[in-house]
Amino acid sequence: MPHHTRPVHHYYNPVHVTLRRAKGLPSFRTERMKREVLRAIADTARVRGDSFRVVHYSIQADHLHVILEADDQRDLSNGMRSFAIRIALRINRALGRVRGRVWGDRHHRRDLSTPSEVRNALVYLLANHLKHGETDVGLVDPCSSGPYFEGWMHGLEPPSRDPYVGRRALTWLLAKGWEPLGFIHRGELPKAARAS
Repeated sequence: MPHHTRPVHHYYNPVHVTLRRAKGLPSFRTERMKREVLRAIADTARVRGDSFRVVHYSIQADHLHVILEADDQRDLSNGMRSFAIRIALRINRALGRVRGRVWGDRHHRRDLSTPSEVRNALVYLLANHLKHGETDVGLVDPCSSGPYFEGWMHGLEPPSRDPYVGRRALTWLLAKGWEPLGFIHRGELPKAARAS
């Protein structure tokens, strides 16, 4: 990512963030790597509290998508820094390394300011495994917050085995603002993926 000045963050806008892993690391979708990413999300929730909230996540082989909320610009910057460091420390420890590059580049951030942007980002995140050919896991990706998502058109019983590690949405846009545009079908594809 080019190092342009990022836009000012407003507390009422959820944020879609993409983090790409460095080359040469194992897939984040292996059970061991997935577990470390989920633990880092849980650690971040415990330490940062409500000031920085990872609400939804999608773990792919070489990148991670999250939709998060932050109370202000400082909480967003500090929260993203500590979140990325927590994942890197856990991944390195799991690989038996003291240190090593985990992220390939600076994260990509997109602030979501309208109900349609939020709904599109949710569809993109929840269906990201289909975009990347991970169709063998079904319409709801077990490497995402999809099994816990309450906005499916046809309800889904959340898994009893693993607790949800994300936080509840506190912004109107992410909690309720997108719902009048329609709940999400399992297997619904983002507009760009539908056209291709």
